[in-house]
Amino acid sequence: MAKQVRKCPQCQSTDLQREHLGISASPLPVQFGTQLFKKQELLAYACKKCGFVFLYLEVER
Repeated sequence: MAKQVRKCPQCQSTDLQREHLGISASPLPVQFGTQLFKKQELLAYACKKCGFVFLYLEVER
């Protein structure tokens, strides 16, 4: 499966920084969902061109 290219929703740039969303001083990542074993991690993307920040759910492997 080909890797999906993310683009900034504001300026359409592909120059992005990607990180797992986390809480300072916590080793656990931020998770999304209500069911304990079906939660997904959130990925935060920041556009290096315009500074826009947006979130995506991590794709299950």
